[in-house]
Amino acid sequence: MTHDPRALLLAASLALAGPLSGCVPAYVGPQGGPTAKLVLRQDLPPGWTPKFQIFEEPHACTYPARLVQSDGSASTSTTLRAGPLATLSVFVSNQRKVCTVVSSFYPVEKHTYLLVAGVRDDRCYLGLLDATNGDEPVVEKSFFQRRFTGSCPAPTPAELSGRGLKADGSAPPPSLDDFKSLLEP
Repeated sequence: MTHDPRALLLAASLALAGPLSGCVPAYVGPQGGPTAKLVLRQDLPPGWTPKFQIFEEPHACTYPARLVQSDGSASTSTTLRAGPLATLSVFVSNQRKVCTVVSSFYPVEKHTYLLVAGVRDDRCYLGLLDATNGDEPVVEKSFFQRRFTGSCPAPTPAELSGRGLKADGSAPPPSLDDFKSLLEP
C-alpha cells in the first residue's frame, strides 16, 4: 500500500498543530545562571501566521513551551539558558498551507540571536543570526535543522559538536543579505 506524501505531511503538521495551538504552557525564561537573548522576527507574506515554541527537552523535541503566537507583524524577545542545546520550532500557516520547521543551536552566554521565520517560494524557513555585534551580525554556525515527525531523532555527532548547519544536508541557510531589512529597528 502506498501513501500520498502530501497526506503524510499534512498528518504530521496536524499532529504538531495541537501542541503549537495554545495547548502548551507559555515559556518562562531562566531565572538565574548564564543566559542569551533571543529576538524573534517574521518575514511572512500577508495572511501567514507564525507560532514559535521551544522544547524543554531539546534532544528529543519533547515538552514544548510556547514562545509567541503572532499576527506576523511584531517582533519579540526572550532569554534562553546559555550553554546547552536549545531546540526551537515555528509552525506557519495560512488558509491553504501549513508548515513546520524545527531547528537547534547552542546559545552562548551574553550573546544576542535573531531568529527569523519566513516563507519564500511557498516554502517555510527558519534562520538564525548571532547579532551580538549589531553592526556585523553573522549566521550562527551551530544552527541546524531537525527532522520532526512528532519527536526528533537523536542529533548526529556533528550536530552535537555544534558544527552542523543543517541535519539533512540540504541547501545552506539564508545568507546575511536575506536578513538585512529585518535588522533595522
